Order: sequence, then C-alpha cells, then structure tokens
Amino acid sequence: MQQEILRRKFIGLFLMTAFLSANFPAFAQTGRGATSAASRSSNSSATNAKKTCDGGYTGTVNYTKTVAVGSTGRFGSSRSMKRVYTANIAIRDDGKPQGTASVSASGVSGSFNFTGRAAASENENLNQLDVSEKDEYCSVTLKGAGKPQRVRCESRLNDVRQATGGSENVNVFVGLRGRTMNLSINNLPKLSGTFSRESSSSCTGTCSPQKPIGSSSTTEINNAGEKSAATDDGVIPFNPESFNRLAGTWTRTSSDGNTIETFQWNLARCAPALEIADVRFEHKRVPDPDRWVGVDPLSGTIDGNLVKIKAKVFNNGGDTAYANVKFSETKSNEALPDAAVSVMIKPGEYRDVEYEWDTSGFAWDENRKNQSEREIKAELEGGNTETAKIKILPKPVVLVHGLWSNAAAWAEYPVYLREAHSFAWKGYPVGADPAHGKMSTGDRPGNYKPTNTIYQNAQELAKQIKFAREENNAWHVDVVAHSMGGLISRQYINTFMPPVFDGKPEITHLVMLGTPNMGSPCADTVNEQFEEYGANEMHAMRELKPIIVRAFNTRVNDRKGVKFSVLIGIIPVPRTCLAENVFGDGVVPVESAKYNLTDYEYVPRNHIALTGIEDFKGFVMPRVAVGPKKSRAERATALLEKSASETYASADETSAPRDRYGFARYFQTVSYKRPTVAAIDDEPNGAKLTTKKKIVLAPKQSQEIEIPAEAIGVNGVLIVAGTGVAATLTDAGGAALGVSEGGLEAVKNPFRLIVADRKATGALMKLKLQNFADEEAVVFVAGFANSAAASGLTIETVISALPGQIALRAKWIENGAPVLNAQITGKIVVQAVEIKFYDDGKHDDAAANDGIYGARVEKLNKGEYFVEARAEANNRTKAAVAPISVGPTSTPNKTIKRGK
Repeated sequence: MQQEILRRKFIGLFLMTAFLSANFPAFAQTGRGATSAASRSSNSSATNAKKTCDGGYTGTVNYTKTVAVGSTGRFGSSRSMKRVYTANIAIRDDGKPQGTASVSASGVSGSFNFTGRAAASENENLNQLDVSEKDEYCSVTLKGAGKPQRVRCESRLNDVRQATGGSENVNVFVGLRGRTMNLSINNLPKLSGTFSRESSSSCTGTCSPQKPIGSSSTTEINNAGEKSAATDDGVIPFNPESFNRLAGTWTRTSSDGNTIETFQWNLARCAPALEIADVRFEHKRVPDPDRWVGVDPLSGTIDGNLVKIKAKVFNNGGDTAYANVKFSETKSNEALPDAAVSVMIKPGEYRDVEYEWDTSGFAWDENRKNQSEREIKAELEGGNTETAKIKILPKPVVLVHGLWSNAAAWAEYPVYLREAHSFAWKGYPVGADPAHGKMSTGDRPGNYKPTNTIYQNAQELAKQIKFAREENNAWHVDVVAHSMGGLISRQYINTFMPPVFDGKPEITHLVMLGTPNMGSPCADTVNEQFEEYGANEMHAMRELKPIIVRAFNTRVNDRKGVKFSVLIGIIPVPRTCLAENVFGDGVVPVESAKYNLTDYEYVPRNHIALTGIEDFKGFVMPRVAVGPKKSRAERATALLEKSASETYASADETSAPRDRYGFARYFQTVSYKRPTVAAIDDEPNGAKLTTKKKIVLAPKQSQEIEIPAEAIGVNGVLIVAGTGVAATLTDAGGAALGVSEGGLEAVKNPFRLIVADRKATGALMKLKLQNFADEEAVVFVAGFANSAAASGLTIETVISALPGQIALRAKWIENGAPVLNAQITGKIVVQAVEIKFYDDGKHDDAAANDGIYGARVEKLNKGEYFVEARAEANNRTKAAVAPISVGPTSTPNKTIKRGK
C-alpha cells in the first residue's frame, strides 16, 4: 500500500512538473458579456521562447462594480443613485511560489494565489427630489372660505461621495477545476475621501412669499469601498493547453439589472514586456459609414473596401512602454502604405493598435490571377509577430446594356467572371431582376415604341448599383457598359453617383464597349423615319443623334474621379450606316467612340460582337482585374484627370464646325490636356435618301417594293425591322444585289444595311420583305444613293518594292479630286512607331505629285493592325483610323492593343 501511495505521488509530481514547465500557446478565457478576448496564433514568435519556464505570473486584474438605481414618485418626485467602484491590481512575480496544479483526464485541478498592488476608487452620486402639493385657503369671507390656492413644495438633495485608496497586499485567487476557472479578490484597500451634501427646499403658491432654504456640507469619510469580489463558480471556460497566459473578461448583471460587475484579467508568464496577442479585422457595412463591424472569415470583404486592422498589444512589464507596430501583406510581400503605428501602453494594460487599410486591388495579383486569400502580418518592433488571414473578393461588376437590348445581352458574362476568378466574382446585368432596376432602350432590334430617356435609365441603373453594393457589402463597383449603356453610365456618374465616405468614387472603373460618345449617324436616319411616322417617344433613338449627344456632352462631363476606358470596333468596310468613308463598328464611328478619352483600344469586330469572350479577356479584364500596385497607379491617374477637368470637351469646342454627322476629324494623342478641335467645312460624304417607307407585314406575309436607283454612285437600303424579317434587294431584272437575313444575322447587325454589290440595271431596284414570324412586323425602309464624288482619307497596304517591308498608301480625296502637297503622318497602333507619308514616287506611292502618298514600315507578322493617320493641307485637317491586314490572319479575334 505504501509503495502504491509513493507511486501515485511520484506520478502526480511528474505530471505537475511537466505541466508547469511546458510552453503552451497563449489563451483567453471569456465569460458572459465578454467584450474581447486575447488570442495568439501558433506562429507567434513568443512561442519560440525557451521551452521551460520557471518564472511566475505578472500582469493585471481589474474589477469594476457599477450600481445604478432610480425611481419616480408622486407629483414628479424622483430619486437616482449611481455608484462606480474600480480596482486595478498589478501582479508582480516576487519569486515566491504562487500555487499548484495537477493534470487529469478531466482537465486541470489546482489554485493560484497572487499578491498585488492595488489602486481603487469609488464615486457615488445621489440626486433626490421630494415634491408635495396641497390646497391652502388664504382668505375667509362672510360666505366662507375663499378660493383654494395650490401650494407646491420641493426638497432637493445631492450627495457626492468620492474616495480613493491603495494597498500593497491585495490577494487574487484563481481556482482551476477541470476546464473551468473562477476568480476572487480579497483584502481590497480601504478608501478615504470626502462626502459632500447640498440640500435646498422651496415652496410656491403659499399665502405669503417664502424664501428658498439651502445648505451644503463636506465631511471626511474612511473605510469606504468594497472588501472583496468574486466570479461565479464553474462558468468561465479554461483551456488546459493555455497555461502561460490567463486573460479574458467576465461580466455579471444582477437579476434586477441594477448592478453590473466586470472582471478583466491579463496574467502571463515567460512573456516579453510588450507582446502582440492577436490580429483582427473590421469593415463598415453598406450603407452605414459610421459603424465598424467584424469581418466574417468565410465571406471576407470586397476589393476596395476600407478595412481596419486591429492588433492587440499587451504590456506585461512594470513600466510604461513605447513601441511601433508595422503592418504588411505577406502574399504580395510588401509593406502597406504608412503602416507603422506608434503605441504607448501602461503597465499591465493592453491597447488595440489600429490601421485603416485600403484593400483596392488585393483580390488579384499583378498578373490578374485570383489572390483573394491574403495574410496580414503585424510586427512589434523588437518583439513578436502575429499574422491573420483575410479574404478579399472582387468588386461586383454592374453590366449596362445599350440600344435595342436587355439584360440577356450579358448572358455569358457570369461565366466569364467565374472562370476568370471564382464564383465570388459576381455580375449584375441591369434588368435581370426588375425589382432592382430595369432600363427601357427598346428591348429588341427594330422596336420603335416609347422608351425611357437616358436620364430616366440612369435612375434605373442607380437601383441596380445600390442592390449590388448592399448584397455584397461593396463600397465600390466596376461598370461595364455596351453601346448606349456607356452614355447612361456617364449620366449616372455625373448626376446621381453618391459620394463614399472614403473619398474614392463609388464606381472605380467605367469600361465602355462601342459607346457612341459623340452619337451615331445611324440614329439620324432612323429617328427621322420614326418621327415622320409618328413614333415620337422613342427617346433612345433620338438621344443617339450626334447633335443631341453634342448637347449631352456639354452638361454631362463630370467624371468624379472614375477611370474611363473605351473599346472601339472597326470593320473592314469604311461605312457607318449611310455615312461613307467613315470607319467604325457599323454603328458607332471611331471618332465618336474615342472622343476625348485617353485609354482606348481597337479590335476588328462589329458593334454587337464587342461583348464576347475575346474582348472580355483582352480589354475588360485588364481594366477591372488589377492588382494593388496598378490599382494605386490608376487611382492617381483618375485623380489627375479629375483635377484637370480636361477629359471632355468644353461647350465651345463641341460647337466647332464639324461634318454633317457631328464628328470633328482630328487625331487625339495620349494626353491629359484637352486637344484643340480642328475647324473644318461640311463634308459631302453623306447619302441622298431616295425612299422612306413604313411597311406593316402580317404573320408569314411577303411584300415587294420599288427603290429608285442612281446611275452614278452607290445604291442601297437601310432597314429597321425585327429579327423575324428577311430582305432581298434585286435589280429590275431580278438579279440579286444583296441580302439581309433575319434571325441571328439581324441581331448582330441591328441597323440592317444592304449595299448593292454592283450597278443596278435600270433606274429601279426591288426590295422583297418576308415576315417569317408568327406576329405582325413593322418595317422601316430608307433607300439611298451615295455620290461618286465622296471625300475622305483612306489608307491601304500594297506590295512593297523593297523586300522585308510593308508599304502603306494614303489617299485624300475631296469632291472626287486628290489633295496635293499634303503633310500626312501616322503610326501603326500596336507598334507606336511614327510614320511619314511621301508623294515623291520613291516610297511605293505610284508617281510623284499624283495625290497618292506612300510610306514603308518594317515587315509585320501576319495579323490585323490599325493605322492612325493625320493629314494637313490648305489650312484643313483630316484624321483617319483604318484597319490593315498582313497575310492570312490566324487569330482574327485578338484584341489589338494601342500603344500607351
């Protein structure tokens, strides 16, 4: 038996020794009503300390007791009392044993007794008002007592008790029982101080006036304060693996709610004087900018949100300490801007060191790859380091459709976003859920019925942006807009976009795809027909007329710091609806899309195709999926453009002479200074309308009409109709001149143009219209003839006389005649190499002085390129952008990037 007892003692001693000498990670115990708890991750440098610890605990234990009672009585009587007692106890390791503990399967059993120095105070304030009222008869007549008079008496009492004191021998007891702990404080210091009383009484309504009575007195008090305090047993969780730090808070509220007691303790052993215990994150919830809330580790926060990083720093030493905490992001391996924060902490206290972090760009790396999983490092100068993980998700992308369109235009974009990042990258097409905004721009090709104005559609866009922000808790979004959607987005930014508390614009980047920033000549022709036949409420078409957009630009020109970009489509045919020698995407001329924007690129695609995957990857993605460094650079650029207010032309410049479609022919270089718009005369590059008709086709009906044909020039028709209508143009003898199919072909080309591919036989052409749909179709037809004496600057490639080079030829024609002695310069966009054209017969330009200008460049790889050219002669200026092809193109859909 004796051997068994000795064996058990040995095992108990061995377990206790092993337990007390182990280097456990820090831990916080938290009780009911806890406000915060210190915690440390396992990579803290403090855990790399020596593996044995013979020292005792140091730190602080704080106790607060608040008693507040109040009552009301008759006639407005009241009584309120509030007493606040605080005791701050500093525990120091004096080298004496502090307690014992033993380990069992159920946890830890044992106790610790600490002796500490305490400073305590008590403040009590009592306010009491006693009120009485009664009727008093002040006069007596022959008929009896007079009218009673109401007497009101008030007695006021104000007691203030203030006491302080200290002690060197306060006892703190910590009891451990399995996986719970309790804490008690005994021998709290006796307090001394003063007791002050002020009293007064007064009565009103008395028969004879009475003066108020008042008094005040002050006396000394002793033996005030609390004697002891204790938590409840078995309610504070304790982690047996966290023995080196005992830290946490516990609150108890009495059943009547009048008394609140709070215990806060922070005891550590083998800890440095200053120590970071944990790192936490907070952000603000949309739309409330006044309240910080914790970041959910699972849902994270959104790129561009302001995040508050909070590092809890403890002072385990006996002196006030000063230090710096530096914050950095480990995945990008760079310090955050101005991320060194100074801190001063008194002995035994802790402070939250805070840093506000702009997360712009942190959903991505600099190569546009998913980098949402981020890690923040907080480094205490000369001390430990703590890290914490946070998830940064991409900004929502709001998708704004254009004319004759709806939310279905973006059907593939959610797939693009998901494949580029993850399911966390969300797109919000306006109109997908009408409850969150639905624009009206005609809905489908050929629609002539009433629509919203740009202003009204911008208000619908506002609803969608608001929903996207609130659903994702995103303070900022990106917007991708196609065609007229860019004008709607500009209206929203200029007129409705609200400020954000962090000073950054709500929309970080507006990416426009084929936006008619100076209108479209197609709208001139079609709107004229709509209004002629009574369709006067089709605002979407009317507001795309160049003259209307010119006025729009004079009043809608505030970008508010939003970064603008535009993608410009160019098809090989130099025609935009009836405008000959005008390159563009078939709907929007190059100059209209480019306007005064400095960030633009060209692609060899038509208007509708700009929302495809190629241009998402080649143009949209590089502008919305930006890493931290590029995000900071773009922010600086946007602020520069905002402060300069020079992105859009002024009213004076927009009224400068232009051609009949409102486009000034100038070449805009990359600059943040507003360019000078060259004044030019009207250009006869338009078309003569020979026919205007509105035709109603019953379901499955066909109809043939005659279209006059000019003997000189180019003939054709412009058709506005639904996708169920097909059209065939023939000459008088029935020979086909061109076809416009319905269905998908009509969706790709909303302004359906049939240009006769040869001269018509006779003075008439015939247009056959067929309605394949099961519903009535309304068709608008405009027949036209272009003059043979058109004007324009054109560029083409020819075979060079010199091997290894590419030859370009430029022709400037005015009224059918070449312009001589012109100065023509340009560049191939992708190479950004300046080019000069000559008319000397030596640069593949045919003969000297014949109005054909030539230039040679180094041989290019096979593919599609774009040439920007500028010509000057006789005080006239003309600019052009033209596509050129070199050999068979293997990748025709590749985005052609403009030199920056």
